[in-house]
Amino acid sequence: MTQPLDLAPIRARHRAATPGDWYLQPNHGPNFVSSEVNGYERGVGALDFGSEDNTGAMADRAFVLAAHTDMGQLLAEVTRLRAIDKQETLRAELATARQRAELAEARLAAVLALLPADPAEDINASWIPLRHIRAALNLPAPAAGSAG
Repeated sequence: MTQPLDLAPIRARHRAATPGDWYLQPNHGPNFVSSEVNGYERGVGALDFGSEDNTGAMADRAFVLAAHTDMGQLLAEVTRLRAIDKQETLRAELATARQRAELAEARLAAVLALLPADPAEDINASWIPLRHIRAALNLPAPAAGSAG
């Protein structure tokens, strides 16, 4: 099984990059990319992907321009899905713990039913064979030749 993706370095790179939606700003050249931050335009830099006649270059440019926004949305979605997965895991663990607690309560009630009803009664006078306790606890009988 592969290790879960460590989002911390990806998130750090995302936070360190120029924030906001990136767009082409032709006032500074045909390949200059900017972003608006707190109402001010902030330059990202020139990203030359080649001729506008090259479909692949234009697809690459569109990908890079959308990357900052897309990455933020992807990080948020992965975080949300991991939280859901964690909740489902915890719910399953809780259900298992409840089942085990119910079984333990039932076994305890079965053993307590073997004890004298009157607490003042001498427990030593009401000796309970171990096999009855094992049966009440739904435990297997000991192997032949073993003590207990």
